[in-house]
Amino acid sequence: MELLIEKVKEEDAFELLEFLKIVGGESDNLTFGKEGIPLSIEEEKTFLRSIKDSTSNAMFIARINNEIVGNTTFNCSKNNRLKHHGSIAISVKKKMWNQKVGTKLMSTILDFAKNVAGVEIVFLEVRSDNVNAIKLYQKFGFVKTGVYPGYLKVNDQLFDVDLMCLKFN
Repeated sequence: MELLIEKVKEEDAFELLEFLKIVGGESDNLTFGKEGIPLSIEEEKTFLRSIKDSTSNAMFIARINNEIVGNTTFNCSKNNRLKHHGSIAISVKKKMWNQKVGTKLMSTILDFAKNVAGVEIVFLEVRSDNVNAIKLYQKFGFVKTGVYPGYLKVNDQLFDVDLMCLKFN
């Protein structure tokens, strides 16, 4: 069972969209549910082409036995006043939780953020009660900087989201 982390390719569009439906249905911790994200395969391919050679945006996928089991993204602005920071997101199939997939994805995306995008600060948002994810982020040096009260609404219930930040030195 070898874990492979690779930059996403245009050809991964359909499989990635299906992966996002799966992880969206397995957890209420994401900003989407079992419906996935509202993009067609062609729209996803266009997006993946747009970030293919980008130094400010990236997406990586984790595969085991050729199956996508996780993904992570990094986005930052090209605006001079904002390009010193970016945001990340990460998701992992439930069957792979606590199997180091998130750790390896986080290492990969932070390496991109620091050494390719050249940002000084990375932000992320995490549901305030998602203890395991918060522990992962803290392991990498992220600290809580604030709370968005009622940021997520799942099944008519509001959930707070923590804003976390990592400053590269």
